[in-house]
Amino acid sequence: MKQVKRIIIFIVCAVVVFSLSACRRGEEKIVEKAIAVEETLFFGSLAEASEAYSTTVTLGSYPQSKVTDAATITDLNSAAGTPPATDDDHWTNSLIMQNETSDVSVTDVPSGPNRITRTKTVNHSVSRYFESTYNSDYTWKPFSFCVPQKQVTIEETTSSKAVKTSSTYSETINGVNTTVEETRTDNYSYSDRNNYRTYGWYCDVTYSGAKYRGIFFIKYRPYNSIGSLESKNSFQDDNDYYIYNQEEETFNVYWFKYEPLTWYVMKTESNVSTLISTKIIDAQAFLQNWDIEVDGKYYYANTTTLLVDDPILSASSKYADDYSNSSIRVWLNDDFYNVAFSASEKSKIQTTSVDNSAQSTRFEIEATQTNAYSCSNTQDKVYLIGKREYAATFLVKHTPSSGSAYYTVSDDAPIFTATAYAKALGCETWSNVGYWWSRSPDASHSGSALVAVGGIDMNSVDVKQNNLGVVPVIRAITNG
Repeated sequence: MKQVKRIIIFIVCAVVVFSLSACRRGEEKIVEKAIAVEETLFFGSLAEASEAYSTTVTLGSYPQSKVTDAATITDLNSAAGTPPATDDDHWTNSLIMQNETSDVSVTDVPSGPNRITRTKTVNHSVSRYFESTYNSDYTWKPFSFCVPQKQVTIEETTSSKAVKTSSTYSETINGVNTTVEETRTDNYSYSDRNNYRTYGWYCDVTYSGAKYRGIFFIKYRPYNSIGSLESKNSFQDDNDYYIYNQEEETFNVYWFKYEPLTWYVMKTESNVSTLISTKIIDAQAFLQNWDIEVDGKYYYANTTTLLVDDPILSASSKYADDYSNSSIRVWLNDDFYNVAFSASEKSKIQTTSVDNSAQSTRFEIEATQTNAYSCSNTQDKVYLIGKREYAATFLVKHTPSSGSAYYTVSDDAPIFTATAYAKALGCETWSNVGYWWSRSPDASHSGSALVAVGGIDMNSVDVKQNNLGVVPVIRAITNG
């Protein structure tokens, strides 16, 4: 990491117009007001962070900086062992269900006295469902990016085969004993569904008293969670993380060091503080799974069966931007929580009743405020900031004697830079400042949630975008 000056300088510039995920991809463009930041002036160590922000604490650890020392990389590769060659390695597929339907057609043609030629065609449609079990004996584990790991995107493959047989037998037809010369063709159409979709593999290794995470990808992670797995659909290569080493003809393995997480203190009540990460620590979609459109609105669909019966919606239907039902909420409270915190650290983290009301999705509370896509409150260990909290914590409202009121960013607000690890996973950045999710749904669209870029505004983004960063929030005991 570059040497960082202890004084953070940032320059407020004019409104900058740029595209979020489709500046080069042809996706829907998003206009964002941003703060231009001198890239080399971000704090680079925890000591400097404490001086830059007077109200920060450290708690937990997570992969952050990229390992560049060649000798260390060699030792880590040796400790981790050889990565799997394909995404099918380490998986055992067991057939758990099979459904078969058939239709039969028969044609009889007389071919002589008391003799017929019979042509029989049987079309079999076979649906087979496999439970994919990961062999935990291996060092490398599947990097699926789906939540939870046990319930990942179903991939479906189709195949077919034809089996032709001939036989001669006797059959009584219209009271006459008849010789039947039968040619039978069985056409099989198989639809195999496997409940995993692996982009790559990861491995955690302890080396010289420190913990590291190695990752390598056999497919590029698309910026949209249901997109094709190609570099043109990913920001990983834009961030200088490439799947394949052409010279050595091997997949690239990247290593990242686990480092303490630094948290900005948003507020403290008694001895419990609300903390927000000062960095973007990962990249995840708000909703990893498919959504379904009905009458112009988008609804959540789980990985195995739709929660809606198209076109008639069931009572259990959830909007795609429903935070209570989102995959990012599961990821925060399952994957991230269990990786980042030790047992003693978890004992300090409080369960929070998270306000997901319509009022939480606006900068200011108004009596007439509504948001049809707000959801019920949730009980969480880790969560995302809401738009109202964002404004109350990081923005300063100005009310001039003439003209409209306006906001500016407070002087002590963190500049949310993306870690090297987050960028390796495809987090999109601009001058090293990343885009990151809030939990607030867009009040005008059922399939979008609001994102921030360290500036004043929040903008609406498709919930399936993988290139958005994660800035977690927790409430924890910070003294005593």
